[in-house]
Amino acid sequence: MAPRTESEFEKLRLERKSQIMETALELFARDGYHQTAVSKIADRAGISKGLMYNYFASKEELLDAIITKGIDLFLESFDPDQDGTLTSEEFDYFVYGLFNILSRYQRFFRLYISVLSQPEALQIIKTKFEEFYEFYLQLLTQYFARIGSKNPEAEARLFAAMVDGIMFHFLFLKDYPLDEVKKIIINRFKAGIS
Repeated sequence: MAPRTESEFEKLRLERKSQIMETALELFARDGYHQTAVSKIADRAGISKGLMYNYFASKEELLDAIITKGIDLFLESFDPDQDGTLTSEEFDYFVYGLFNILSRYQRFFRLYISVLSQPEALQIIKTKFEEFYEFYLQLLTQYFARIGSKNPEAEARLFAAMVDGIMFHFLFLKDYPLDEVKKIIINRFKAGIS
């Protein structure tokens, strides 16, 4: 067997890092951040605790990496051309993308809700979360101003709170009508509420 190349080693490293993140995400979402020991993550991922520290210096760094990946997924659907402006077409794309991400990455969103309710865990990601939330509100406020809202900032905050509520209901209530809610949101917020 030929020795591995540098790119093969890097590919294996990224695969292992992703596997650790997926394992931690599952355990954090199911058992809670503080109740999940690094040794439990390593054991479930099939590696030693010491080897895990070659990928993540701490459990806090691991949580940060998971949250960053989730925020990046969210941002990709929110402002697809990354121009800092949300058009009507991008608003549709955002709502459809958000609901698609919510359906596909339920464990991440369970972790997100869990972290928001755990003060010690929230401190780890607080700055990143606040930066993301401010960016999110700014784009929504600009969007609602463009479509003629009388109070675009309040409307942006209402929209954000609705999305959080929808996320919670979808994750924790049986048979939540996500597709119907998605259509109502697009129709209501494209026309504006003011």
